[in-house]
Amino acid sequence: MTSALTVAEVLRLRPSDAIPEERRAAVEEVFDRPYIRTITLTRRLAERARDLVWGYDIRPKDAVHVASALAAKATTLNTFDRQLISKNQQVGTPPLVIEPPEVEEPELDLDQQENGTEAPA
Repeated sequence: MTSALTVAEVLRLRPSDAIPEERRAAVEEVFDRPYIRTITLTRRLAERARDLVWGYDIRPKDAVHVASALAAKATTLNTFDRQLISKNQQVGTPPLVIEPPEVEEPELDLDQQENGTEAPA
């Protein structure tokens, strides 16, 4: 589940690194996956986000994501944002868990060279 805000926000993850329009199809494909549910930003949801900004000192865009998670009755919100993670279990009833996602790192077979032969010992 993600806020509709993510559809635009993902285009510029860092101030200097914008995803170019040539990658539009790849970006759109991410949001078309069946396990991605997009929560529409309504006025009511925006007002809830505003209350989170005032009541919990959450940055406005982050507050939209938290309000979206609460509206969807999510129990966990995954983020890499340390400032938002600091609000873990402070918002919602029951409290919303805000934590980094579990990311599985691929196993690398360092004993194999690129051409498929054993690496020298």
